[in-house]
Amino acid sequence: MSKRNRKSPAALPPATRQASPPRPPLSRSKRMTFTVILLLLPVMLLLLVEGGLRLFDDGGAFALARKVVEADGEWWEINQNVARRYFGMAPEFARQTEEGRVRFRKSPQILRVICLGESSMAGFPYNKNATMPGILRTYLQMLLPEREVEVLNLGIAATNSYTVRDLMAEVVALQPDVILIYVGHNEFYGALGAGSNFHLGNSRSLINLHLRLLRWHTFRLLQDAIRKVSRAVRGGKSTADFAAPVMQQMAREQTIAPDSELRRMTAHAFEQNLLDALAVAQAARVPVVISDLVCNLREQPPFVSLTKASLTPVEKQRWQAAFTAGWQHLQAGRPDSALVHFAAAAGIDSTHAELCYRQAQAWQARGEVEQAARLFALSRDCDALPFRAPGALNAIIHRVSAQRRVPLVEMERTFREASPMGLIGDEFICEHLHPTVTGYAMMAKAFLQRLQAAGILPTGSDATAIARLREEARQLNITALDEEIGRLRVLQLTSEWPFRKPVDLKVALPAEVAPLATQTAIRYVNREITWAQAHLNFGDQLMQRKRFDLALAEYRALSAQYPGEAGVWEKQGDALFSLQDYEASHRAYMQAAKLQPTSAFAHAGLGKAGMFLSRFAEAEAALARAIQCDDLRSQFDSSYRSFVLYLWGGALTNLQRYAEAEQKLQAALAVDPHNKLAGDFLATLRTRLRQ
Repeated sequence: MSKRNRKSPAALPPATRQASPPRPPLSRSKRMTFTVILLLLPVMLLLLVEGGLRLFDDGGAFALARKVVEADGEWWEINQNVARRYFGMAPEFARQTEEGRVRFRKSPQILRVICLGESSMAGFPYNKNATMPGILRTYLQMLLPEREVEVLNLGIAATNSYTVRDLMAEVVALQPDVILIYVGHNEFYGALGAGSNFHLGNSRSLINLHLRLLRWHTFRLLQDAIRKVSRAVRGGKSTADFAAPVMQQMAREQTIAPDSELRRMTAHAFEQNLLDALAVAQAARVPVVISDLVCNLREQPPFVSLTKASLTPVEKQRWQAAFTAGWQHLQAGRPDSALVHFAAAAGIDSTHAELCYRQAQAWQARGEVEQAARLFALSRDCDALPFRAPGALNAIIHRVSAQRRVPLVEMERTFREASPMGLIGDEFICEHLHPTVTGYAMMAKAFLQRLQAAGILPTGSDATAIARLREEARQLNITALDEEIGRLRVLQLTSEWPFRKPVDLKVALPAEVAPLATQTAIRYVNREITWAQAHLNFGDQLMQRKRFDLALAEYRALSAQYPGEAGVWEKQGDALFSLQDYEASHRAYMQAAKLQPTSAFAHAGLGKAGMFLSRFAEAEAALARAIQCDDLRSQFDSSYRSFVLYLWGGALTNLQRYAEAEQKLQAALAVDPHNKLAGDFLATLRTRLRQ
C-alpha cells in the first residue's frame, strides 16, 4: 500500500479498531487520600524548611531571653534587641532594652520582679539606677537585705500594649514573683499603633496573627527577604526617616480628632491587649500589679488643637477674636476678664484644646483648683496629637484592674497629691510625660506600697518602712552625671517637633566640674562610650581633681549596677581611702578581693587600709598576698610595686620583724630607686637597729 493511500487509524471503520479496556473509576477513599496528600505536601515542605532553620538557628536573636553559662553560674540573659520584632520593615529603629540577667535556677532566696511598659518604664531620659526599676531594686535591697533581689527592666521605648501582650508568655516563663505594668502613653504612636509609622493596619486580629507568625523561622526569613528587596528598590534606604525628629519618626497620623473612629479602635485594642496579657499571667499564677498613667498637665500645652469642622467662617472669626482677646488679658495678668472672653469662645467651640488649656491657666491664677484641673485634663484629652494618653485609657486601666481583680496603683493620684495645688507639672515631670528622678522614686514607692498592701512582698517589709524611704537622688546611687545625661536628652527631645520650646532641667553640680560632666554626658548621649565607661571616666577625672566625694558617688553607682565587678569595688575603696574613711575602704577592698582573689590591687588596698587601722598582722598578710599575685601575673607598674613593698616593710616593722622589714625596703628601692618614702624609712630603720 502506498503512503498516499494508507488510512489513519481514525479513518478505520469502528469494527476494525482495537478497543482499550475502560479504566475503573477511583474509589472515594482513594480520591480523598490523594487530595489529602496534595494538600499536605506544601505543609510538609514548610515544616521541613522550618525544622532545618531551627536546627541551625536556636532563635536567640528573636527570643526575649537566652540561657548563658558563665564562671559564676547559669543565667537567663535578656536579648536587648527583642523589640526589633515590632518594627517590621525598619527594625533598626527599635530601641534596646536595659541589659539584664537573672539566675537560670531560681532559688527561694531570690525575689524576682519584672517591669513591663514603654519609655516611662524604661526610664527615659535616664538609665540604670535612675529608672523606676533601678530605684525599685535599690529600695527592695534596703527593705530586704537578707534576700537576693532581681529586678528586670523590660520597658521599651516606642512600643505599646501590643508588646506587653506579646512578651507576656516569655516573661512568665522566667518565673517572676511579680510583674509590674505601666503602659498606655504610646497606644497611638508606638510600634503597631494605629497612628504609627510602624503599623500593620487597624485590625487587631491581623496584628496579633502577625506576631504569632513571627514565632516561625520561615515567616521571619520571608519578612527579611521582603525587607531587603524593598530596601534595594529604594536604593538601600530604610522606611524610617532617621533625619526627622524622633517623635516625628513615630507619628504617621499627625492629627487624630478626639471623636475619631481611630481613637475608639485604639481604646478597644488597648483594653483587649491588657485583658489578654493579664489572662496569660493569671493562668501561670504570677501576680501582676498595674498602674494608671501620669503626665504633665499644668506645664504642657496641647501639641495640636482642632476647630470644630461644622463651624461657619463667621463663627470661626468670632471664635478667634474671643480667644485672642482672652489670651491677651491672661498675659496681662487679668484672669477674670480673660475668662469672660474665653467663655464667649467656648460658647462657639468648647473642645478646642488650646482654649481649654488657657481657661485652665486662668482658673489656676484665680486659685480655682477644681476648675483648673478639669480643664487641664480636657485639654489633654482634646489634643489632636495624643502623645499623652487621654483620660479614657486611664478609665480602661481601672476597669480592667477591677474586672481581672489585679492590684492597681493610682499613680495619677500619687503625683497629684504631691504637686502644688494638686496640679501635676514640672516638679515631677521632665517634659510632657516622663518623670524626673524624684518622680521615678515616687513611682517606685507607689508600686512598693501597693505590693505591700496586696501581700505580695515577703514578710519583713511594712508600710512604715516604705514610707521612710528617701527620694533624694544621692541616696539612691544616682549621680550628677546621670542627671546631666537626662538634662541633655530632654533638651534634645524638646528642641524638636512637636514641642514649642526647649526644656532645660536644672542639675546641681559644683562649677569646677560641671563642664567635665557635660562633656562626658555628651559623649554618652552620642553613643561614643557606654554608661559604665562614662561613670568610670568621670569618677577617675574627679579623683584627679581631688573631688573624692563626687568620685565615690560615681563608683557607688557602678557597683550598684555591677556588684560582681571587682575593679569597681577597688575604685570605691580608693575614693574612701582618700576620704580617710579607712573602715569603709577596708570593706570595699575586701569585697573586691572576694570577687577576684588574684587581684593584686585588692590585696594591696586591704594592706593599705589595714595599716591605717593599726591591724598590722592583717595588713602584712594582705601585702604579701598582693606581691604574690603580682608575681603570678604582672599587674603593678614599677612605681606601685615599690610602694606596696614599702608598705610591707612598714607592716613588718610594726610587728617588730625588723630584718624582714629591711629586706622589703631594699626590694622596694631595687624596683624604684626614686622611692623617697622607702629610702627615708630604710635609713630610719637602720639607725634604730644600730641603736
